[in-house]
Amino acid sequence: MNKFFFLELLFFAFCSSVFSQERGLLLSNYYSPITYKAKPANWGIVKDSRGVVYFANGSGVLEYDGLNWNLIELPNASKSIN
Repeated sequence: MNKFFFLELLFFAFCSSVFSQERGLLLSNYYSPITYKAKPANWGIVKDSRGVVYFANGSGVLEYDGLNWNLIELPNASKSIN
């Protein structure tokens, strides 16, 4: 009986430690074209060393610094970032 109780206790301790760990959740935000004031299709994404993110968009290049959106208009509305 003591052996059985010890195994149950060990199993319970193992299960509680496994199931008590935090689950990783994907952190993402949705930004509508109304928010960034450009076309809805984005063709490419690049991040620079400062953390600023650039999106190739049908309206030009969108620049996002984490707070503000800036549209850099290009001639011929390029669809890619080289």
